[in-house]
Amino acid sequence: MRFGQTREEVSASLGEPIDAWDVKKYARWYPLYGVGIDTYYDLETGTLAAVAVDACRGPQVSIGGTPLVGRLPSELEPWLPDTEWLTY
Repeated sequence: MRFGQTREEVSASLGEPIDAWDVKKYARWYPLYGVGIDTYYDLETGTLAAVAVDACRGPQVSIGGTPLVGRLPSELEPWLPDTEWLTY
């Protein structure tokens, strides 16, 4: 699953159907309970724009070997400015 994918591509990569939408002000949202994530899609392009991981049921997520799930914001705050993937 990668940002910029369509809902069909996300569905295929996770093996879980996306058959309902909840339209919010800025994005289309769909929870994928089977894998413990919520996916958000850009209203204009219809492509994946954000993912929220359920800290209890969702997958472990890391960037460059640094785990992101279940961490205190105060632990990640000093780390964020030093990451190469982060752009402003």
